[in-house]
Amino acid sequence: MRLRLSHVVDAQSLRSSIPRIRLLGLIAASVLLFCVAAMPGVAAERKAVTSHPYAQDKRDSPYRTERAKLSLAFPGALPAHGVLVARGNILSPLANWLIVDLDSGTMRRAVTRLRAGTSDDPTASVIEQEASGTLTDADLGAVILAANRVWADEGRSPPAPPDRTDALCSVVLLDADEARHAFGSACPSPQLVELLDALAEASGISARSGER
Repeated sequence: MRLRLSHVVDAQSLRSSIPRIRLLGLIAASVLLFCVAAMPGVAAERKAVTSHPYAQDKRDSPYRTERAKLSLAFPGALPAHGVLVARGNILSPLANWLIVDLDSGTMRRAVTRLRAGTSDDPTASVIEQEASGTLTDADLGAVILAANRVWADEGRSPPAPPDRTDALCSVVLLDADEARHAFGSACPSPQLVELLDALAEASGISARSGER
């Protein structure tokens, strides 16, 4: 995994290492399965995913929704096609976001803080820290394959209320006007989340400040 950091706030405090063999194993397994299960190409305007078809097999699921109906307290634009993991705590104003833009092939981490709302913007938040990097083609293919598995999962029940714990985690897949949003006390789609965490940790842009 090779990420080129374009901007890192307090990089020294964020940098941590994981065994390289674990990350390479995750990517190798995903790429191998992708090569076996590859599907026809996608629209030309999605430059970064032309060799990695995305969201071609979407199953009916209670987790699927319209993008316009998403309620996410992120103070910025989200990718047209992408994957995000948001972690937080009911008792904390902080949240930690990992966002992959499949069109540009980039990964972004941001720590946000809820601020006192107004009548016009009751859930306003601000970005306190952020970092970003560029995914290699192999990394991007692994993320897309893992996301495709989630799209293809029907799910047998609608999102359940959080368990009796303060932790919250949302996993959102974005495909133009469509979205898939699952949440809980523990992160849904653990294999996808583990891959994103491994990519972020290996690059030094991971910091679960929202879970503190």
